[in-house]
Amino acid sequence: MFRTWRPLRDIGTGLDLGYRRGPRGAKWYVSVYVGSGPGRVSPYIVKVLGIAADKDADADGHAILNRDQAQVLARAKQIEIKRLADGVAPVARGPFTVEQAVDQHLQWMDEHKKSANDARSRAEALILPKLGRIECAKLSTAILQKWLSEIAAAPARRRTKPGAKQNYAPLDKRDTEATRRRRATANRTYTILKADRQQGHARRRL
Repeated sequence: MFRTWRPLRDIGTGLDLGYRRGPRGAKWYVSVYVGSGPGRVSPYIVKVLGIAADKDADADGHAILNRDQAQVLARAKQIEIKRLADGVAPVARGPFTVEQAVDQHLQWMDEHKKSANDARSRAEALILPKLGRIECAKLSTAILQKWLSEIAAAPARRRTKPGAKQNYAPLDKRDTEATRRRRATANRTYTILKADRQQGHARRRL
C-alpha cells in the first residue's frame, strides 16, 4: 500500500508529507527518517495520518485533515515515531498542560528552527508564569484575552543578569510607538502559544 503513496513536500529534516488517492478517497501519509538499525527493514517509517479533505469531505481537524492540519500532525508524529524507533517510552498520557505543550514544541524547534532560543525566552518570561499549569483543554478565550491584555499593558522587559530581579523600561502610556511595540510583542508571543497548543493537541492523538 505504501509503495503507491506520493510525496508532496519535505516539511522538515527527515520528514515528508504525502498522500495516496484510492477508490474511497485520499489519505495523508507521513514518512519519518529513523536511520538504519537492528531489525529495521528500511531507514524510513511511513504511517497514515488521516483522510485528506476534499470537495466530498470537509476538514474537521480530527479524522479529516486539510494540508495545514496534516503538517501539524506530521511534525508531532515524527517525534513519537523516532522515540519508539529508538526504544524511548511514549509521551505520558493524562491531563495535558500548557507547560507540557510548550516543552514539546520547543524540543521540535530545537531541531528544526533557528528561532528556538527566542521562542524559549518568550515562553519562559511571558507564557509559563501565567498559563503553564493550566490544562490546554481548559484554556478558554476569556483566559487568553486577559493574558494578552496584561502583556500588552506591561512595560518592556530590559536585559537582566541571570538570577537578578527583572528590569523594566519606564512605562509611558502616552507613547503610541511603545504601545504598538508592546502589542506586537503580545501578538508574537500568542503565535508561539498557538503553535505549542497545535502540536501538543496533535501529539495527544497519536
